[in-house]
Amino acid sequence: MTSASRADLDSAARASLRQQEVVADLGERALETDDLEQLLGDAASAVVETVDVEYASVLEVCPEGNGGRLRQGAGWSDECVGTHVSTAPDSQTGRALHVDGPVVVEDLHTAAVSGSELLADHGVVSGISVVIGCADDPWGVLGVHATEQRQFTDRDVTFVRSVANVLATGIEHARTERRFDAIFDDPNILVGLLEPDGTVLDINGTAMEYVDADLEDVTGDPFWETPWWIASGGDERADDLQSEAREWTERAAAGEYVEFETELTRPNGDRYTINGVFRPVTNDDGEVVSIIVSDRDVTERKRRERHLRDAKEQLEAATEAGAVGTWEWHIPENRMIVGTSFADTFGIDPDAAREGVPLEKFIDAIHEDDRDRVAAAINEAVETGDTYEEEYRVWNADDDLRWVVARGHVERDEDGNPVTFPGALTDITDRKRAELEAEKQRKEIQTLFDVLPVGVVVADEDGSLLRANNAAKEIWGGDVFDADDVTEYEKYSAVWAETGEPVDPEDWTMSQVLRGEAVSEPNVYEIEPFDGDRRIVMEHGMPVRDERGNVSRAVVTLTDITERREYERALEERERQLSALMENVPGMVYRCRNERGWPMEFVSDACREITGYEPDALERGTVDYGEDIMVDEDREAVWNAIQRTTDDREPFSVTYRIETADGEIRWVRSYGRVLAADEGERATLEGIISDISDRKRLENDLKESNERLEQFAYAASHDLQEPLRMITSYLQLLEARYDDAFDEDGEEFLAYAVDGAERMREMIDGLLAYSRVETGGDPLEPVDLDCVLADVLDDLQLHIEETDADVTVDDLPVVEGDASQLRQVLQNLLDNALTYHGDEPPRVRVDADRRGQEWAISVHDSGIGIDPADQERVFTVFDRLHTHEEYEGTGIGLALCQRIVERHGGEIWLESEPGEGTTFSFTLPAAE
Repeated sequence: MTSASRADLDSAARASLRQQEVVADLGERALETDDLEQLLGDAASAVVETVDVEYASVLEVCPEGNGGRLRQGAGWSDECVGTHVSTAPDSQTGRALHVDGPVVVEDLHTAAVSGSELLADHGVVSGISVVIGCADDPWGVLGVHATEQRQFTDRDVTFVRSVANVLATGIEHARTERRFDAIFDDPNILVGLLEPDGTVLDINGTAMEYVDADLEDVTGDPFWETPWWIASGGDERADDLQSEAREWTERAAAGEYVEFETELTRPNGDRYTINGVFRPVTNDDGEVVSIIVSDRDVTERKRRERHLRDAKEQLEAATEAGAVGTWEWHIPENRMIVGTSFADTFGIDPDAAREGVPLEKFIDAIHEDDRDRVAAAINEAVETGDTYEEEYRVWNADDDLRWVVARGHVERDEDGNPVTFPGALTDITDRKRAELEAEKQRKEIQTLFDVLPVGVVVADEDGSLLRANNAAKEIWGGDVFDADDVTEYEKYSAVWAETGEPVDPEDWTMSQVLRGEAVSEPNVYEIEPFDGDRRIVMEHGMPVRDERGNVSRAVVTLTDITERREYERALEERERQLSALMENVPGMVYRCRNERGWPMEFVSDACREITGYEPDALERGTVDYGEDIMVDEDREAVWNAIQRTTDDREPFSVTYRIETADGEIRWVRSYGRVLAADEGERATLEGIISDISDRKRLENDLKESNERLEQFAYAASHDLQEPLRMITSYLQLLEARYDDAFDEDGEEFLAYAVDGAERMREMIDGLLAYSRVETGGDPLEPVDLDCVLADVLDDLQLHIEETDADVTVDDLPVVEGDASQLRQVLQNLLDNALTYHGDEPPRVRVDADRRGQEWAISVHDSGIGIDPADQERVFTVFDRLHTHEEYEGTGIGLALCQRIVERHGGEIWLESEPGEGTTFSFTLPAAE
């Protein structure tokens, strides 16, 4: 190697070392400084000096995506800072934002990219542009600009990219600090106004939160004797603290500006650190008239300082131990020469590494998932001469997995052949773990944002809606959050839920939050979403502030409370209806325990009208419903009737007598149900007691009337039997003796007379049976309807065969009834089904359905059916729908069925359409 070549290499090495020093210095400041503007400016100046160019620019991309602005720089005049710069894809700056890697331009006049107006005005010809931040979400671009055509070296490009990475770290550090301050705001926590002699005049409320005292407790006391200092009495430094506070007060009273920092103790024993000043306030003559004490709680800052100190010490220790190492790969000999820390990182023997080992030994120590990528990057750097930078994982000598970043470049001889490949390795395990943890937390927060059951909408400081989660989109009926500012909120239509007044754009929760208000008391709107379904939503909101205290973001949460509001309204309406029902229901609403005596827990006001007693008398127990009101003879029957319903929780209905407060006997009906009870507790009853005294009297009158009617019908039918028998006998005698004397008309007339007399006899028999339903029936007892129906089918067997009928029967129940009367009902209904069948053979089905305490028995047929207009007539005595020539019958069969069913406490009805058949159904009480 010639002397000139060696001198060039030495110069390059010095330049490379200088660049590394600059990057290291900026890197340390990026982690420690809280002045981002100073860091950006110093970085620009350092780049100008190190790369030896006229200008450097730190361009921040505008959030709206329409260009950027010159945030800081070097070489520019002050008025240039803040200048708007184009980021169009064909510009040098725009290209850096849209390609993967630095953009190097040797001559803007001939390059495929264009320079900005700013660069053109300053005669810039060459430059390097590198993105600051990740390519997916860049913060901006670091630019290096020369006014003469320049061929930048790979080291220059690597250096600029390294500085851009450092700035990205510093920007992210500043962002983190702002987020931290936004969450844990650090205001002045103690402000006190003192007399020159130290007497307390006033102390703000925030400071009072640190002590267990009220303002009046400390006003007028010497400041050093207040609880802030006395609260540390359990501390052996308590006396010293009071002395120091007194000294600081006296020095301020003498006109001195006294800065202090001390550690105090809360009443609960927690330690905290404050940092502040005793500031003298003087009049025009320079005399101290008062003292202002102001300080901040710097406990958290102190903790962070200790953390930074510890981190710095750890970094220094790590550096001393070799956490940052260098290598030099002699490519033709394939000999990697590295330091001890580098060798340890890769699990290589340090002694062998100092002499040089093959590159493959280091490649083998790389994590298998990263190995091929790193090897390919090394080969590419050797082949192309590009700079090399890779992050990857490596197994160290202790078999621990570490994250490292390797940076280097290939040096070539005069013929362009690769000779050496020097570089540096940095252990970034802690940083990488922090980044991975931060990414994990970011994803968790994003997932939480997406799956929150409440809607969330985020806007920037101008009111432009940036983000909305799925819940918010669902509430508003789609992805409709595209307003650019508050004035565009007009398209979101709503009224105030309570008043119905329209919601103006400035009334929205988002508008309030953008004005700096924290909306903790929710706004409730009735909105008109874009899907057309009106909804009621409840909104809360909170501003997010930047480091200057200005609102940078507004966050609003939306909760759809439509169903809840509808439920509340329905509940209010139900309560209103219940109140109206309680006032108008024809009876006494009650709730009582299922005990003998029926102790009442609640009775409605109708109690006065029915019993003559005040409701609270029954509720307090001064009047016992079972003992004092219910008639003695009815108590046991009522008790037994209700207890039979407790197991199956069926409603009950019992009728009994009561004695009112003035001694009147009344009939009442109690209808209610048994409520479920917890194990070991008595059930509760609730229901309505109605006064049925008038109805009972009417029933008795009707019963007496029916009895008289039955007596009359029996007497009338009995008295008609004898003359009818005589008429029938003489007609038969005429037919027997004088049959030959009658001509054809005479025989027909005689036949009519005999038939009429026979039908008259059947009608009288039917009327007699009708009148004897109540008086001639047997007592009600359990009756197996299967047996009854079997007898009926036997009786009708000839009719069934003659009509070729198909009769199917389901299992029938056991009921309480009169077997002979129920047989009459089934026979009448089946006979009708077989008779009125039309042209087709009849199809008949008999079945049963349980309905609470009753059974419903139904007879279905496929016959001619009954017109709805005639259905009420079929149960009327002697009212026939067909002539005798069409169908035989007396017109009393269905009336008799109705009378028998009513005697059993049931009802009978029919369902029919002409030509579609008929179903007769009747109810009977179930057998116990």
